[in-house]
Amino acid sequence: MILSRLLFKNSDPSAVVSKIEKSIGKLNRQKRFISYRESGNFAKSLHCLLDTVESNVLPKNPLDALWLFALFIETDSSVIGQADDSSGEIGECYHRACKLLGVASEAANYLNSQKVRGAHHLPMTF
Repeated sequence: MILSRLLFKNSDPSAVVSKIEKSIGKLNRQKRFISYRESGNFAKSLHCLLDTVESNVLPKNPLDALWLFALFIETDSSVIGQADDSSGEIGECYHRACKLLGVASEAANYLNSQKVRGAHHLPMTF
C-alpha cells in the first residue's frame, strides 16, 4: 500500500487508471495455473491492486473506481478457473472487490447528488 501511494502520489489520474486497467487486463490473460502454494501470494497481489484503486482512485474519482472494481470483478472466472483456491484467499479478494464496488457506487451517487443539489436551474428534457 505504501508503495502504491509513492508510485501514484503525483501521477496524472488518467494515467493511474490506465495503468490499473492494464494490470486488470493481465488477469484475464492469465494462462498459468496458480497452485495452492502460490495462491496466498497471488491473493496478496490482488489485494494490492484493490488497495491501489481504493487509496488512489476512489477518493479522487469514484466513477473511475467504480469502473475499475467492475473490471476486476469480471476477471473472476478466468482467475479462479486457473487457480487452486482451496484456501479461499483468492475468492476473498473478489468478495472484497464487490464490497468496494458498493462503496464506490455510493461515493459516485453522493457526488452526483451534490452536483444536482448545487444546480439552480436544470433544463427539462424528455
